[in-house]
Amino acid sequence: MHAKIRNEESVVNTSLEDILQYTLFNGSCSVCGNVLFASGPYVEGNLWSAGVEEYLSALRTELSRYNKSFMDACPSKSYPTLAGSTLEQNQYRFWMTGEDEQYEYLHCVKLPEDGVLEWGCSEDGIRLIKPEAVTGNITITGYMQTESGYRMTYIGTPDRVDTVIRFN
Repeated sequence: MHAKIRNEESVVNTSLEDILQYTLFNGSCSVCGNVLFASGPYVEGNLWSAGVEEYLSALRTELSRYNKSFMDACPSKSYPTLAGSTLEQNQYRFWMTGEDEQYEYLHCVKLPEDGVLEWGCSEDGIRLIKPEAVTGNITITGYMQTESGYRMTYIGTPDRVDTVIRFN
């Protein structure tokens, strides 16, 4: 059963892709790794602002694609995201650690068009091995540790929202 809608014009003016990227990124720099959205019907009954219920439902569905790398993860201590920083300042990348601490997840909102991704060494000295694309349609064609960090090459099509690469 669908909720009644207060008016015909949608109050939602942010694209689903933008709010997904915002949610995923902010989860990486939160102390607890949590992001909370709240909305509900008005007090006079089962009335929602136009588009909000459907939007939040679609957001929940899209976030489920990132279960292990986001919903079952916490901000990375190896590659922490500084509070107050932006996606652009972080080269459109951020890290999460699986809740069992078995995996590190590199989230790439934008991948370089030349197929080469480089990043520095971790803060705690962990060694990243066995990269595997979790989202997107990319194939990792090369991976190596360098003096200053890591270098990975890939081919294929990135995910439309967030390409996730898992490391052991």
